[in-house]
Amino acid sequence: RCVEQFTNIAEAIMEPSYEDLVFLFDEADFALAKLKSRQLVEIAITKIPSLNGQQDFISRYLENLTSLSCQQLDLIMELTGTKVEFVVEPLTNQLTASLSRGETVVPVNCKYLLENCELYSCHQHNIVMFEQLFDVLDQLCGSQEEMRWMFNLHRKSRKKTVKSTKAVTALVRSTENNLIPKFVPHTGLQHDI
Repeated sequence: RCVEQFTNIAEAIMEPSYEDLVFLFDEADFALAKLKSRQLVEIAITKIPSLNGQQDFISRYLENLTSLSCQQLDLIMELTGTKVEFVVEPLTNQLTASLSRGETVVPVNCKYLLENCELYSCHQHNIVMFEQLFDVLDQLCGSQEEMRWMFNLHRKSRKKTVKSTKAVTALVRSTENNLIPKFVPHTGLQHDI
């Protein structure tokens, strides 16, 4: 009954306000936390992007980053999907603001998001945004421990990018090898093999 009612509410939202999207997201979060049910999560994760408000919602929702739970951050990453830039851009902006206030510590929730999102995807699709993030982190990380954390995060992101690039290259070569006609020496003719 709860799922049916939630579905009806979600379907009724045609031109969402930020508050509508927060309602969907927070109710799904509550159901997951209290009922251990992902049904409402699936509805919210499907509905929010379909309303073309995904990027704005994520950016505004992350304004309260330090008060969000790990579960909410996980749901944000799930909502983000392959569009990791939707998380990286607001985080970079927040970190830049922290830096301008003279702060020299990366907030725990920010670290959690950066460690658990697919930063290599940002590196592949938006190298400028990726580099801006690490430029800000470089200035913000005040201790040796934080510098080590930043270095490891960067290395992990780049390593995945290299692995991903190698996998794509291998796939392309495999496909090319199957498309190139093979020369058969004893007849002098080309045959598709």
